Amino acid sequence: MENKFKEYMGKLRDSASQFLSDKREDDVEGTEVELELRDYTLLQSVADERRTTVKVLVDQAIRAFLANEAALNQEEDIQEERKRANPLLALDGIARRNN
Repeated sequence: MENKFKEYMGKLRDSASQFLSDKREDDVEGTEVELELRDYTLLQSVADERRTTVKVLVDQAIRAFLANEAALNQEEDIQEERKRANPLLALDGIARRNN
């Protein structure tokens, strides 16, 4: 029983030290993003208010940007399909650009 307790405490200690270590598993060389000091300061104040980190805020902003870009690309693809199906839509678009 005492041996299992010591083994459990050892695992717990290893997990805690890994959690507290400076180098995390998801840190990859070359993935740093430089922010202007003013922007970082503003993000830090927002992060403090929300009780989170600047990294979390930046990750959320990046995900939102990528989702928006994907939606825009999909919308453009749908419009291209509609133009191919109905050439008058393409002609209408050309006429509007020239006016």
